[in-house]
Amino acid sequence: MDRLKFYMKEKKIRADITKAAISSYGIDHMNKIYKKASTLNNLIYQEIGEDIMASYKRASSILESELKNNDLELLNTTDPGIFKNEYEKNLLKKINELRKYFTNINKDENYIESLANLAGAKKVIFDFFDNVKVNDEDKNIKKNRLELLQMLCRTFDNYINFSNIETK
Repeated sequence: MDRLKFYMKEKKIRADITKAAISSYGIDHMNKIYKKASTLNNLIYQEIGEDIMASYKRASSILESELKNNDLELLNTTDPGIFKNEYEKNLLKKINELRKYFTNINKDENYIESLANLAGAKKVIFDFFDNVKVNDEDKNIKKNRLELLQMLCRTFDNYINFSNIETK
């Protein structure tokens, strides 16, 4: 792994992207680590990279702050039966589409396509944040919305661990 880190540094892959990729996969996936990190590194300053990072960071920062201040225990699921609006339903639908995409990937993953799919979720994610109050007074609704955000972040992490990537 140290040789891979050094190689990635020589290839001018950002250290935070290297860390994110390495923390996502074991040593038996060195080729995948390199290719995913390299692809993201090449696109991080383009619109696709900015869209991914903006979407992920917006969701993860709310999730982190709420989990830090509360003793909430989130499940790895959400209850669509208590959704209050279309934005919640649309976000869950988009998460499920992304999950299905990542589940159906074989060994020949197209990393640019994977990143494009994540970036394509930006509109639905931002519509959700612009129209839904995550921190609802009703604790069940709040918990459900936080679980939705957790599902979103974990879905993004199918590519690599985005929580290790710094935004400027």
